[in-house]
Amino acid sequence: MAGGTAGARRWRWALVAAVVVILASAILAAGAAAGGLEAPTVEQFEPSGAKDVPPNVPIAITFDRPMLAPLVERALHIQPAVDGSISWKGNTLIFTPRSGWARGTRYSVSLDQSARSLFLLPLREPVSYQFMTAKELSVTTVQPANGATDVASDGNILAQFSYPIVPLGTTGGKPDPLRIEPALKGTGRWLTTSLYLFQPTGGLPAGVSYRVTIPKGISDTAGSALAADYSWSFSTKAPSVSKVVPEANTRYVGPNSQVRVTFDQPVDHSSAEQHFSLKGPDGSTVAGNLSWDSDSMVFQPKSPLQLATSYRATVSTGVKAVHGGGETKEFSWIFTTVGLPRVVSTVPAGGAANFRPYDSIQITFSN
Repeated sequence: MAGGTAGARRWRWALVAAVVVILASAILAAGAAAGGLEAPTVEQFEPSGAKDVPPNVPIAITFDRPMLAPLVERALHIQPAVDGSISWKGNTLIFTPRSGWARGTRYSVSLDQSARSLFLLPLREPVSYQFMTAKELSVTTVQPANGATDVASDGNILAQFSYPIVPLGTTGGKPDPLRIEPALKGTGRWLTTSLYLFQPTGGLPAGVSYRVTIPKGISDTAGSALAADYSWSFSTKAPSVSKVVPEANTRYVGPNSQVRVTFDQPVDHSSAEQHFSLKGPDGSTVAGNLSWDSDSMVFQPKSPLQLATSYRATVSTGVKAVHGGGETKEFSWIFTTVGLPRVVSTVPAGGAANFRPYDSIQITFSN
């Protein structure tokens, strides 16, 4: 009985060994047929070498063949360390950070050769990748620039953010990120996902100082919010005299000539007329009529100006722009009218002797 029992036991072990050999051979044959006996490799890693990676984007590592998940997960290393969860989709390992990636941080991801395929073959070689996460949301550019002066009245207000604020395809003006003081009527819209444009109705009023604020809390499409208010200031150009005729210090001006004053932007006609004067050397005001040619004010004296006389034309402080509260600074200039013609010199001079009969005679007049 004892011998029979021992013999039966040996037969059972032999049978088990045979089954194991058959199964192993079948597995190896299947693995060879599928290419499974080759060392596994990483086919794709995302995001590899990327910059400005949003905090909620997962890591995806795709292998060229089925892998043993527990060994691969144990071979995965991320620096700086971050808590997260791992899932699989086919041959792709997906790591999702539980609270998102830290902003403005460079991460290194590596897999050592303890990662093995379904047939226990180690990774062909260790692999490592890096990526850079997006920084905190900021305002990168504004227009007009902070501290700008003499900004043209036809200017707009723009703000460029470091990351998209609105989804691609947004054409409206919401959200409106700008707070403008003093208040301006106008229309805002997103030119791109991160560039906002505000167009004032009728242009920017002249001669006004503005302060623009983007309040904290506005967030980009990845959820990063502006940490603090962003403010800047600029001022628009007040009207000024850009050209006069006759020009300053002009001589020989005709007694019936007009005086023309051109402004660099539209001004209130009534205001300009009240602040213009033309005076003679005794301080008396010259009477005349005022008219307009586009942005030029034209003064026509009622009576001819005195000959050989200096006159002072003045545009005093206070000419108002058509749009806004800006006023001109005083601008004045002097010109001199022509006098009666007189002989300045002759060749030969009076009383000259020994004048040759064939020499020319020259007479120079003052006018």
